[in-house]
Amino acid sequence: MVSMCINMRFLGNKSSYDVNITYPNGSSYWFHMSGGVGHGGWSDDYDEDRYVDGDTLSDVLLKKAPKEVNTGNWLAALIIIYE
Repeated sequence: MVSMCINMRFLGNKSSYDVNITYPNGSSYWFHMSGGVGHGGWSDDYDEDRYVDGDTLSDVLLKKAPKEVNTGNWLAALIIIYE
């Protein structure tokens, strides 16, 4: 039986994340964003005309991603409380 599913993985938040997409034919697309700088790529057999392209799927996943959590303010608040 041949899989007809697109496997998508999103790790991170809106400002720092990794996207990995594997298509039913085994081809893949990936993108990494960190510190406002992003880079990505795809496997040699990737065909953006055969399935939904990786950029579009990444944008959909990013819209549902959590916002960045700022933990620095909590640390400052804890230090002030304990002094």
